[in-house]
Amino acid sequence: MGLLYQPMQKCVPLSRHQPKRSGKMAQCGRSWSLAGRWQIQNILTESAGPTPHARHNITDKLTAFMCLCDNVMLEEIRDCTIAEARRDRATWDVSIMELKAFIALLYVRGAYCGKNIEMESFWSEQWGNAFFNATLSRNRFREIMRYLRFDKKETRRCRLTTDKFTHVRKVWDRFVENSIAKYMLNGFPYLGKDASRPATQRLGENVVLRLVEPFVALLAQNTSLVGTIKRNKRELPPSVQGRSELFSTKVLKSDKMVLSVYQCKPRRNVTILSTQHQHVAISTEKKKKPETVEYYNHSKVGVDVLEPNGSPIFGERWHA
Repeated sequence: MGLLYQPMQKCVPLSRHQPKRSGKMAQCGRSWSLAGRWQIQNILTESAGPTPHARHNITDKLTAFMCLCDNVMLEEIRDCTIAEARRDRATWDVSIMELKAFIALLYVRGAYCGKNIEMESFWSEQWGNAFFNATLSRNRFREIMRYLRFDKKETRRCRLTTDKFTHVRKVWDRFVENSIAKYMLNGFPYLGKDASRPATQRLGENVVLRLVEPFVALLAQNTSLVGTIKRNKRELPPSVQGRSELFSTKVLKSDKMVLSVYQCKPRRNVTILSTQHQHVAISTEKKKKPETVEYYNHSKVGVDVLEPNGSPIFGERWHA
């Protein structure tokens, strides 16, 4: 595949005080100029796919699950569940094996897209699933569901004064810790209005910045960013919303960011924001894809894998 570099054309930044906004001036006042790679940055060198720990320890579906939900988490859930049950049944108990069976049935229900099906119908002799009867009795499943807890009620009131997520905090933090080491970059629960969020900072911006806290000051740490951005964002100029010739590319630049607008279909274009590229190479193949689009398609494997696998289980799209 041959590559051609688009030349950079310098453009004088437009003044915010001009009465009429140019096609290169965003609604928020950011100026974009015509452009066309920065020096090499700290591009993630890890290969796509499971981490070395996962490759070494995962041998089947159960060991894959245990990488994220380990025995520390299950013991905590077991202790809290028993504590809740013994508030009215002094000898009630549950084993780790039973907890695993309980969780397995929840996963199977999701795999069968049973979100809107009455849970108990899965034990029906006529219409049920034999796996449910073979795994756990319906009455035992009811008991575990009734008493299932992720914290201990006697200390909850005190913890709630400082943490709205205290009902599941300990288990959640362990899950995130395991996931960061073996699966994802970061995670946190959204608990509604956050008093610590600056008044001038929008919610979406705040969420993203918190998720990438390990990598904040991206350029200062030589960490690059390449991703899609919606055309109607106020930081983008109006010109990105117009249609262009099929398979054509417009490249705009603002500070150390480059925006590629690729007309992939007659009525749809793709906008890619990058801090990695300064000059954008254009493929000489039929579709003339810009380098930024090809790089994004090659590196977003995590999203591609998660979406089709997550949708049938959870009933909606979950993003990495």
